[in-house]
Amino acid sequence: MSTIEVNKVVPQSGTNVTLGDNGDTFVIPAGVTFQNNGTANGLSSPEVYGFNTNASGNLIVTTTNGGADSISNATYAAFEDVIFAGTGFTFSISNGNLIATI
Repeated sequence: MSTIEVNKVVPQSGTNVTLGDNGDTFVIPAGVTFQNNGTANGLSSPEVYGFNTNASGNLIVTTTNGGADSISNATYAAFEDVIFAGTGFTFSISNGNLIATI
């Protein structure tokens, strides 16, 4: 494995810099801060998914609508379980198991 140590990457021409190829994975180690000081495109918004079941056992999922909506402290405290993830998940229960679908 090679290491490149630089303070700044600037495109040779144009305004885009491409990192890697299709299928590559970039790992951001624990303890690293990834800071966005501009516009981030193509990233999902942070989402809070709160789970409850009603008296009939039906799943009730409450979300923050991609960060656009707020959840009160009382509502949050009443959740049976909570997941913090990107937007776009749907949830269902099958044979007692929680199924997450993207």
